Amino acid sequence: EFRRVLFRSALWERFCKTVGADSLLTNPDYATPAARSKNRKALGAQLAEIMLTETNDEWLQLMDKAAVPCGPINTIDKVFADPQVIHTGIAQEVLSEKLGKIKLLSSAINMEGTSKKIRRATQDAGKDSDEILASVGYTTAQIAELREKGII
Repeated sequence: EFRRVLFRSALWERFCKTVGADSLLTNPDYATPAARSKNRKALGAQLAEIMLTETNDEWLQLMDKAAVPCGPINTIDKVFADPQVIHTGIAQEVLSEKLGKIKLLSSAINMEGTSKKIRRATQDAGKDSDEILASVGYTTAQIAELREKGII
């Protein structure tokens, strides 16, 4: 526990110094991880104001230089244009019944023996209920009963 608190404190200190908010380091409301969590709303409001003073790219460069782990929160267009997304092939084109050809993101997690291929676009809610329930062992009669009771 001590190492984790020390690590968090070191990151918090580097973060505050990087964003020019040394005053947060001496504020008792933010002195510990527990205090920062308790006062998250107020801290978030202060940090939001600070974050508006630079662009995302500028903050990413500054945090990287200060060894503060971070990453962008991208808009959808930026996600699909991201070089890593393109390189890993996790953006895949699928056919949607309603929208035609669309791009979706598969899992970014690579697991041996698990396909990352997207089988199809999401269907309307409930459209696949019978197929899914049957695939886990429900009989046609059981599915009909669930439907009759308004469960599905």
